[in-house]
Amino acid sequence: MRISEMLVTPVACPDPPLLNHHGVHEPSFLRAVVQLRTEDGLEGVGEGPGGGLYVQQLSAAARHVVGANPYHLEALRVLIGRPNVFSTIEVACLD
Repeated sequence: MRISEMLVTPVACPDPPLLNHHGVHEPSFLRAVVQLRTEDGLEGVGEGPGGGLYVQQLSAAARHVVGANPYHLEALRVLIGRPNVFSTIEVACLD
């Protein structure tokens, strides 16, 4: 079984600002959703923090993910290198 496709979708959700002891936070929060599809038609979804740099790092990791076996997580972890990026992809593999 191999991963045939990886989609990265940035998401911005409204989050009404609340005043607290740290001040007022941003009016929205950013997340990134990763969808993996295997050549057998299985799909998995992972979610992590958003923002432009993180989405770029996820997209760059796709070169290691597409064609890989989703059960060989240690090999993917070593190839991807960034723990935060790997964790989002790992959740999609385990899904």
